[in-house]
Amino acid sequence: RLAIIMWLSRLLFFLVFTIIIEAKETNWSIEKSLRPESINTTQQFMGLGGLFEHNSSIHSLSVNGRINTITSNGVVYSTLSDISITSFVTTCQNYWLTLPNGWAIAPDTAEVRNVLVQYPWSTDVLILASGVGYRTSKFPPAGIAFGDSQSKFTQSGNQYYCPWCNYQIMIMLTSSICGTGTYYSTSTSTCTTCSSGTYSLSGANYCTSCASGYSSPAGAGTCCAAGSYTTAGSTLCISCPAGSYAAVGFTTCSSCAAGTYSNSGASTCTACIPNTYSATSGSASCSSCPSGSTSKAGSTACCAAGYIAGYGSCTVCAAGSYAAAGDASCSQCLAGKFSLSGATSCLTCAAGLSSSAGAGICCAAGYYVSSSDASTCLACPVGSYAAVGATTCSSCPAGKYTAAAGSTSCTACENRLASPGGTGVCCPDGSYTSPSSSICLQCGINSYSVGAAVCSSCAAGSYATMTGSTACTGQVVTACPAGSGMLSDQLGCYLCAINTFNTGSSSQCKSCPTGSIALTVGSVSCVVSPCSVGSYTTTGTSAGCKLCPAGTYDTLFGSGSSCKSCTTGTFSAAIGSSSPCTSCSPGSFANTSAATSCAACPAGTYTASSGSSSCSGCAAGKASSSIGAVSSSTCSACPAGTYS
Repeated sequence: RLAIIMWLSRLLFFLVFTIIIEAKETNWSIEKSLRPESINTTQQFMGLGGLFEHNSSIHSLSVNGRINTITSNGVVYSTLSDISITSFVTTCQNYWLTLPNGWAIAPDTAEVRNVLVQYPWSTDVLILASGVGYRTSKFPPAGIAFGDSQSKFTQSGNQYYCPWCNYQIMIMLTSSICGTGTYYSTSTSTCTTCSSGTYSLSGANYCTSCASGYSSPAGAGTCCAAGSYTTAGSTLCISCPAGSYAAVGFTTCSSCAAGTYSNSGASTCTACIPNTYSATSGSASCSSCPSGSTSKAGSTACCAAGYIAGYGSCTVCAAGSYAAAGDASCSQCLAGKFSLSGATSCLTCAAGLSSSAGAGICCAAGYYVSSSDASTCLACPVGSYAAVGATTCSSCPAGKYTAAAGSTSCTACENRLASPGGTGVCCPDGSYTSPSSSICLQCGINSYSVGAAVCSSCAAGSYATMTGSTACTGQVVTACPAGSGMLSDQLGCYLCAINTFNTGSSSQCKSCPTGSIALTVGSVSCVVSPCSVGSYTTTGTSAGCKLCPAGTYDTLFGSGSSCKSCTTGTFSAAIGSSSPCTSCSPGSFANTSAATSCAACPAGTYTASSGSSSCSGCAAGKASSSIGAVSSSTCSACPAGTYS
């Protein structure tokens, strides 16, 4: 019985002592939290296995009625219960508390562990983000991991629960670490820059996406509407200055292109209206065109009379058109008028000249304006003509022809067979033509023609051994028509060859005089050559004149449809040569016609004369190493032991 009484007495003493101690502790804690103070200390602590020194600022501030903090190296630390509890009912975190935005569970680092040992308020163990609890200075040795703290830390989303009074969760103010445009990442325990299209204020635990129609660059503290922008770390939106714009999604302002403008805060640029322009990018307004000039919408320049405005430049009115001051487009000149490029009006053609609509030149009779080049007059082709005042060429009717291009009228075929209209040829006796042909075809063997459209077969008992006959054997010809000559046996006629003619006054064809040509067989006359000496023509017009190529020549004022080729042993290196070819000099040769140079005689050969077409070889038993040798004296006897 005595033992029981003594045991109960000791138990009662222990309980009373514990209550007194606990009451003192509680009163001290409440008193500390109500009395703001700021103590800058340099303290020594035994923890983490040794003695260390740490400089910190310890504060007891009143926020929502209760907050205790420690600031170390610019970072603010506290406990979840100090931040979340708004009354002084208890100092224990023995119920669920929500982690406020701007705060994060302190990471388990050496820096944080060195701070927690200084925590001066009535907390024995502080739990870090790792879930491990460490002793504070109230529960030495400070800084040492304590017991089964893993089981005292419960989390549900953003809420935390600690059932023991001597355990609290250590947190830190992320705004003291992370600035505007960044957020605190609990996975890396670092501040991370917000990506473009999101933003954050200082101390945020996450970045917020921009609303529809807003945008932001990376690291922004706000989102801006179209027409404005912000910079990293800023919470202000700045309107784009006049002359620039920012569409939705733009993170900077861009200058308006030339031909457009904008007011301040624009989300797009506006094209300059007609008859205004902006010559440079970044324009805040468009300028009016000077008097007498015009422009299209979105122009960078204004255009004077004779030009029309494009979207970026002025286009000159082509020859054959014009634009008066203020005209929006070029107008075509009427027939009988013309203009050069850039004209402000059309001019009337001079007397004797004419033009078609849209012409850049007036043409003489026999010529017309080119459809591909309004400033060029082209000669009417053979078989057509253009009278004075005509704007186009007309084909010769059947029974008439033109002997040369650029004709102003057609000539009747007289007594010769007429080709179809527009062919430009009339066929003599002994030939015929067809509607699909523009040339005269000779009658075949054993056939003939005289003033007929077709060839007739020779009668029985007679024949014609040559093509182009005007009679069959046994029928004596007394006269041949113009453009042909009589055969020597007087049994038929032949067509005059190219560059020969017969007016019908002679029985034979004659060569054209110097300086004139006849480009078709059966010609009744020659025409003055349009080409100079050293050239030729295949069309009979100056437009068809071509210089004689090297290796050829012409001495008769372009009297043929081709130039004469140099014979073997001669050459001509010049283009358009008007003199006969030059003979190869001794020691050289030309073995082909139309040569442009002579080749030197190779070793073992020679030639002593000029105009050689080949070289002579050294005699048997002799040899020569000389190139271009002119004498057999260069050949020497083969030395003993050799032969040739």
